[in-house]
Amino acid sequence: MSADADDAATAALAARDIVHAFDGLAVLNGISIELKRGERVTLIGPNGAGKTTLFNVICGQIQPLQGQIVLDGNDVSRLPVHRRARLGIGRGFQITNLFPDLTVWQTAAIAMVRLRNEDYRCYRPIALDSQAREEIVATLRDWDFADAHGRSVRELSYGEQRRLDICLALMMKPTVLLLDEPTAGLSTREGNEIISLLKNLPRQLTCLIVTHDLQFGFGVADRIVGMHQGRIVTEGTPQEVQANDLLRAMYF
Repeated sequence: MSADADDAATAALAARDIVHAFDGLAVLNGISIELKRGERVTLIGPNGAGKTTLFNVICGQIQPLQGQIVLDGNDVSRLPVHRRARLGIGRGFQITNLFPDLTVWQTAAIAMVRLRNEDYRCYRPIALDSQAREEIVATLRDWDFADAHGRSVRELSYGEQRRLDICLALMMKPTVLLLDEPTAGLSTREGNEIISLLKNLPRQLTCLIVTHDLQFGFGVADRIVGMHQGRIVTEGTPQEVQANDLLRAMYF
């Protein structure tokens, strides 16, 4: 098999036989999921299905009782959050945790410093070369912040803050991007803006998205994975899953 074929056969991300419980209550019951390179997968299911817990296991915030996380063919199961992020796992959170008093530009500059693995210099201004500044300008432009460099984060609308959170995750150059409820709490217009931006992401970027918004989930996914009570209960293309009786029972 050629090197190119080997690369194609290697999953971008795999969670294998993940088991976890809180105070004896099982929340993940042998979950296995695999994402191909460049694939967009939407994870759906009712509250308590275990979706966010699975995200936390993949990112390293939670150490499961059993199972393995494999990133680009490498076992990262025992690595902490920051090591997994360095290796290519990016994440956008359901609840943003931005610095409200910093400007959009300053926030992006901090992300760029972390990307370049430069030491923090607490008593000196952040110095970025022209290439780094160009990358910040380009990314902010792509995510509709071209005219917002000098605005403080607290001045942004909730929808803008959600966009900025995703923008910062992308600035870390991930190979796999995990998004937890990216349209939660947004108006229809703001949600449609997120959908449009996500659809324009480069296809080499692999995405796993948790959502309760079925219209959004079916609109951006190549494949849908349905979870219920800590198990995967349905999986397939959006068309296949829409016709699934169990999904209808879970939601309707």
